[in-house]
Amino acid sequence: MRVACRQASETYGLDVVAAAGNYGPKMTTITIPACEPDVIAVGAIETLGELVIWDQSSRGPTEQGETKPDFVMWGTDIEMASNKADDQYITKTGTSFAAPMLSGLTGLLWRAAGGLMAKSWPFRWTEARQVAQSFCTKPQEAPVNKDNSYGYGLAGDGLNAGTNDPINSPLQDTMQVFSPMIGIALMAEC
Repeated sequence: MRVACRQASETYGLDVVAAAGNYGPKMTTITIPACEPDVIAVGAIETLGELVIWDQSSRGPTEQGETKPDFVMWGTDIEMASNKADDQYITKTGTSFAAPMLSGLTGLLWRAAGGLMAKSWPFRWTEARQVAQSFCTKPQEAPVNKDNSYGYGLAGDGLNAGTNDPINSPLQDTMQVFSPMIGIALMAEC
């Protein structure tokens, strides 16, 4: 699996986004394939309230010494369609529900930028990591640099709020994030 993830990134230019795992708060619990350096590992934060890492979100470093996760997204009490019936919903918690949030943000950014540019827009989280401190938010007590609990932080929130104050839900002010993030991504491309 790790070789396939490396090949996807290096040969095909694809980002592989993976859940960090649900084995926290113990350190060195990032799971495969999220532990691979080229894979974008996503940890989970509490969905409502303060910007707090979910207790069971896996922490780095990896066994190879990589600082992981890369980013965190909302991952607790996520409401989704149930497999029981078409009109039923359930709530789930875990990094497996945080990782698609980052992938969804990628799709929205790509779609928004596609309307502005005639050519294909090559946005990649692996490259965005180089400027991640400018568009991610962490709690005041967390290290400024990438760390083994929050990674770079909540992707996109730093541009949204303009401060280090976290937003309270995954839907609040979400659309305000996209225009500034497109600008950052375009600068990274130059």
